Amino acid sequence: MYFVDTDSTSDMAGALQLLVTPDNGGHLVGIRAPLVARTAKGVGIGSTHAEIVAAYREFPLIDTQAQMGLVALVQKPGTEDYLGFTFDGASVTAIAIGNHDFAAGYELCSG
Repeated sequence: MYFVDTDSTSDMAGALQLLVTPDNGGHLVGIRAPLVARTAKGVGIGSTHAEIVAAYREFPLIDTQAQMGLVALVQKPGTEDYLGFTFDGASVTAIAIGNHDFAAGYELCSG
């Protein structure tokens, strides 16, 4: 698997990143949102856990501990799609969209 940085002039941490599998035609596994991105419900970098709970109260919410720290996962009902909000303590520091493991910040390997 590899990341495609959609803005080669920017710092990778702040750019839109796509995780693509190198096999089977390059399937999209997930997206890491740029630092300026906000969800349709207004959640973005700097948002609190309480703001996520309030914005996504109608969706299943799972808090999990991952390599990067606490991650709040919001699952789209009836799918395997998740929004993952990574925290540095009090506020969101990163947003990922994809399957459970990708959105939770786990390191993914191709095999």
